[in-house]
Amino acid sequence: MSQSQTSSAQSHEPFEEPSTLDNVGELREEILQIEAEIEELAERIERCRKIILLAKAAAIAGGVLILAIIIGAIKFDPTVMTGAIGAVVGGMVVFG
Repeated sequence: MSQSQTSSAQSHEPFEEPSTLDNVGELREEILQIEAEIEELAERIERCRKIILLAKAAAIAGGVLILAIIIGAIKFDPTVMTGAIGAVVGGMVVFG
């Protein structure tokens, strides 16, 4: 071994375990971060549920309009039919 490698190898201090209080503080900080992340994810889940509900409603409304046009309850109008098909397809796409 060269002189520089020997001196650098000897200059390292032995690994020291952090004190128990440091570990507890770090763990509490990590727990707080995880709890904040859980709350953020819960909010995202709630927003997604609302979007899914709207997608289902749009698909159902479009289906009802198409059915109403087919059975003659609503006079055929290409604009309404296109909107109804768009609502069904869009609802299915957003719903997944």
